[in-house]
Amino acid sequence: MDQRTKAALKKDKFVTTTTHGVEWAREHRQSVIANGAILLAVVLVAVVSAVVYNSRSEAASVAFGAAMQAIRRRWRSPVRPCRRG
Repeated sequence: MDQRTKAALKKDKFVTTTTHGVEWAREHRQSVIANGAILLAVVLVAVVSAVVYNSRSEAASVAFGAAMQAIRRRWRSPVRPCRRG
């Protein structure tokens, strides 16, 4: 490798940024863990809420469909021909 390639590898922005990020995370370990736990809890609550909402919505849809069928059965009457007279 020539000198330019070695210098470019040593000053790579990705490596520098990653190293800085890891050092920052080590220095702020407790806050990183606490914020990560809070974020995980928020995501978990959102997922559980969506599942519960969808479950209740499906149950309500089924109940509404059953009620509509019952109403339609009640409204149906035997068809009688109209008498003209």
